[in-house]
Formats: sequence, C-alpha cells, structure tokens
Amino acid sequence: MASKKSKFAIFRPGTHIVAKVFACIFMVILFASLISIFVNVLIDTWLVEALYWVAGGLSLIMILVVTIALCISRDYRERSRLQVGSPWKMVLGMLVGIPLLMVMGICKGLPSVLHMMLPSEERVVIVTVDHKPSSYYNRGCDGELFINEFDGLFSNVCGIQKADWQQLQAEQKIMLFGKRSAIGFSYKGYRLGPVPSP
Repeated sequence: MASKKSKFAIFRPGTHIVAKVFACIFMVILFASLISIFVNVLIDTWLVEALYWVAGGLSLIMILVVTIALCISRDYRERSRLQVGSPWKMVLGMLVGIPLLMVMGICKGLPSVLHMMLPSEERVVIVTVDHKPSSYYNRGCDGELFINEFDGLFSNVCGIQKADWQQLQAEQKIMLFGKRSAIGFSYKGYRLGPVPSP
C-alpha cells in the first residue's frame, strides 16, 4: 500500500536542489534578523567587521542567482510577473531588501544567538556615549544611546530612563551590567555617576 504524500511541503515538487539550499539559508538568516530586533546584545567590532564581508558576498550571490534565473528561465519570469507585476521590480526590491536582511541577520542576529549559547560571565563594562537621537521616544527603543566601544551600526543601548537620558552628553561614561562572552556583551542594566578608573 502506497503511503500518502504529506499535504504540507515547504518546496514545490521538482524544485532544484540549489534553490532549496538558497531558500534554507534565506530562512535561517530571516529568523536571525528577527532575533536581532529583540535582543540587547552588543557585538564586538572585530567580529561585525568580518561578518560585513560575509553578508556582502552572500547578498551579491543571491542577487546574481535570481537575476540570472530571470534572464534564462521563462517559467521563473512568469511566476515573478504574477507575484510582483514585473520581474525587474523584484530585482530592484532585492537590491535593497537582501543586503539589509543579510546585515541584520548575519552581523547581529547570528552572533546574538551564538553569544547566548557560549559560556559567559557576569561583568561590568564601562562605555562612552557617542551620541543620542533627538527624541527620547523611538520605535522599539526608548531611551536610546549610541556608544563608542562597539560597532557603529549595532552600538545602540536602549532602556535608559528619561531623566538620565536627558542629562547624558557625548563623551560621558556609564557602566553597563550584564554578561560577557568571547564575542559580545548582553546588558541588563546601567549606572551613572562616578566611574572608577581602569
């Protein structure tokens, strides 16, 4: 007796193995980019700078693969036309969307997940305020500060109380409390006031 095929399938029958591999990579990075939004992890600059190259390379490969598929596959062009109206709208959207997703997922999301899995210890880190936004209230990150000691793109700290945020200026030092791993620091709280000399 033949077994019934599952009604739930991630890929259509006949999907090429290369397409499956790229789709799986894309889904992992998408998941990681979602994690990066919700975690308070500061990633070490040396790692982020290396991962920028990985994110850029993967972005270029994915954009080239889809562009080549649009050029040589009539079936792919027709499906794209049905989904977004024009295949070239898809390419233009990917020129912005894929690099953004790759940077968020690879440079912040994946290291954040790795940081949570690595051994870590309670630590106090002294950081220097670089700048702060013009308003205390920001979408998803009230009381935001940018600090000098970590990578510029992912160097923001959220949750500073309004009274403290208003008095903080560039080049002031604050203490962050949290857990330090080999690749980053997850902060749980902060303290203003006199900072001990290193």
